[in-house]
Amino acid sequence: MKILSKLLKMKELLKFSIVGASGIFINNIFLYIFVDKLKIPLEISGNVSIFLTIFYVFLLNDIWTFRNRKKSKSVIVRILKFYISRIFGWVAHILILISLTKIGLFYLLSNIIGIIIAFIVNYITSSKWVWQ
Repeated sequence: MKILSKLLKMKELLKFSIVGASGIFINNIFLYIFVDKLKIPLEISGNVSIFLTIFYVFLLNDIWTFRNRKKSKSVIVRILKFYISRIFGWVAHILILISLTKIGLFYLLSNIIGIIIAFIVNYITSSKWVWQ
């Protein structure tokens, strides 16, 4: 049973990683459009991009990654918990994005670094709290 449980956790982590990787792509597209095409300041563009990407990632995780988990809460409760669980990752992400860009790193590369830093916290909070 322990082996089966570990395999299921590994499968979840793999799915979570795939969703996260697609989220990196989506987030960078949003950020590029807002910054380069719409000329919205980086601080605003970064936050809006993160907000929209969190919604996208929630939907994929809810219908695919954690679909086999019993969902005792409504979708509204789960999405609120998901956004709350992202606060620490969101703050780290935006601080890294802005800080690294201000010291001269290309903003899309700064964005990817911020996303990577937030990944571990996001998985732990999702697995242990949102889809417990």
